[in-house]
Amino acid sequence: MSGGSCGSTSCRARVGLNYAMLALTLGIVYEVTEQRRNRIYANRVYIDILNQDTP
Repeated sequence: MSGGSCGSTSCRARVGLNYAMLALTLGIVYEVTEQRRNRIYANRVYIDILNQDTP
């Protein structure tokens, strides 16, 4: 890729970080690990569905 200001890996990392911050802000996901690096996020909707009791 020519003319780019970053390598493909670092660009993907930035996009992933921006998506994670947007999802956190909107309340779509929450951060589970409480770490500065290698964070794990959970989707609230899926967790709620999985926690429901089924008859």
